[in-house]
Amino acid sequence: MDGKRIGYFIKEKRIELGFTVEQFAAEVGVTRFLAEDWENGTIPETQHLLPIANVLKCEVEDLLKGSEPPTPPQPQEKAEEQEERQLSEVLPQQKDPQKEEKSYYEELNEKIKDLPTTTQASGENGFSAADRKFGYILLAIFVAILLVLFVATWGAYLTRERNLTVENYREYLTIKVLSTRNVNPDTYEVRVTAKNRKIYDLDMEVGVTFRLYGTSLDGNGVVHTVTFDDADLVEGETVSKVIHLSIMGFECGYEVINISGGLD
Repeated sequence: MDGKRIGYFIKEKRIELGFTVEQFAAEVGVTRFLAEDWENGTIPETQHLLPIANVLKCEVEDLLKGSEPPTPPQPQEKAEEQEERQLSEVLPQQKDPQKEEKSYYEELNEKIKDLPTTTQASGENGFSAADRKFGYILLAIFVAILLVLFVATWGAYLTRERNLTVENYREYLTIKVLSTRNVNPDTYEVRVTAKNRKIYDLDMEVGVTFRLYGTSLDGNGVVHTVTFDDADLVEGETVSKVIHLSIMGFECGYEVINISGGLD
């Protein structure tokens, strides 16, 4: 779409229908300034095309095609100028060696020379001395944090407990005494499970006391001693020993008498 053609068409039809700019703008429902913009070459927006066509009594297609503005008359050339122009068209153009056109690369080279040059920041790799100093400080802090973490980790590893004792076995072992029968139990199983460390060469003596229901463990209790020898356990692994009783219906408790072994 050509704004000039549309503008001339609107102006031509408006004058043909006898509208002033103000009257035409009022009929379309816009301001006089917007109507003048249209006539000066601004393409109307889509929502205004149909109202303009209705006011000008034309089709929207004709409006969008527009009409060709008249060519303004050209001033008549002087006889000398016309003759000179005709001769220049007929005679071959002679190149002036002093005014030969510059090559593409020469022009490009001149343009590059004219570009503003940027100065690199002082210091290595474009960083100033203050920037480099700040970077060194950050690097030193990072290395120091890594060293502290390394020392703390190795310190905890080197100072960790390495042997089982009566005082610390509960941190590394779980001991349970369970009945293997639900009714009138006469067989029990002592289970020892490693918690969170590998245990090797486990030697342990567990005293298990059984009593009748309703009696005190300090009273008429039956004591069975269970021994575990040279057991190696990884985390979550269990070893067990079975105890058989001659009387059923007992309650039980246990006590670790002796224990030794290594922690990995």
